[in-house]
Amino acid sequence: MKLSASTCFLLLFSFSCFAQNTLKHTLKYNDVNLSFLLEEIENMYQVRFSYQDKFIRHKRVSIDKKNSTLKQLLVTISAKASVRFEKINDTYYVVHQHVKTIKSVVLDTIVLNQYLTTGIRKNAFGNFTVLPASLGILAGLTEADVLETLQQLPGVVSPNETATGLIVRGGKLDQNRLLYDHINIYHNGHFFGMLSAFNPDMIAKVSFYNQGTHPKYDERVSSVIDLQTSNKIASKPSFSIGINGINASAI
Repeated sequence: MKLSASTCFLLLFSFSCFAQNTLKHTLKYNDVNLSFLLEEIENMYQVRFSYQDKFIRHKRVSIDKKNSTLKQLLVTISAKASVRFEKINDTYYVVHQHVKTIKSVVLDTIVLNQYLTTGIRKNAFGNFTVLPASLGILAGLTEADVLETLQQLPGVVSPNETATGLIVRGGKLDQNRLLYDHINIYHNGHFFGMLSAFNPDMIAKVSFYNQGTHPKYDERVSSVIDLQTSNKIASKPSFSIGINGINASAI
C-alpha cells in the first residue's frame, strides 16, 4: 500500500500531538532561571516557547513535579513565575508577563466631607455645603469667614481682593444670588466690601451652587449662596464672643 506525502505528514502530526498530550516527565529543579527551565521543557516535550528576554531573565523558579504532562507543568510554572502561556498550536507557545487586573467598583454616591478644610463638603451633584460651626481657617484668613471661604473654591475669585466681591465662573458681581433665610440680600459687606456682613457663628449652613441650580432660585446665572440660620430652640441660654484685630462680635 502506497501512502502520499500529505498522508504521511498528517500521520506524523497526529502522532506528535498525541505524544505531547500523553508524554509525562519528572522535573526537579531548585531556584533555576526560568529561561533555563523552558529550554529543558522544550527538549523533553518537543515544543517551542517564544518570549521577551527582558521579563524572563530575572525570574527564578523551584519545581518538583513527578509524571507531569505538559499542560500540568505549564499551570504550575504560571503560578510560581507569574507568567501566562498562550497556546498557538500543539508545538508553539507564547509566554506573556502576567498583568494583575484591578477590579472596578461603581459607587452610587460620593461625598467629600473635608474639601480644602473641615466644614466644607462637596456633594454628589457638584454643589458645596459649608458648615460654619466646624469650619477650619484657610490659608490667608484670620477667621472662618463664610464669603472669603467661598473664594477658595474652584471657579470663584475676587478681583479686588475684597470679602464680598465674588465672581463665579467668569460672571459678574450682580449675577450671584445671596439669600439669608430665603431673603434676598443686596448689601453683603462693610467698609467698601472689605468686611463680610455675616457673623459665621449665627449661620448654621451655607449651600453654594456654582453650576446648575434648582428652579426655585431663578434670576441668577452665575451662582446661588443660600445662608441658613439654625431653626432649633435652645434649651438653655448660651453666649459667644469673638474679637480680632479688625472686628469684634458677640451673640
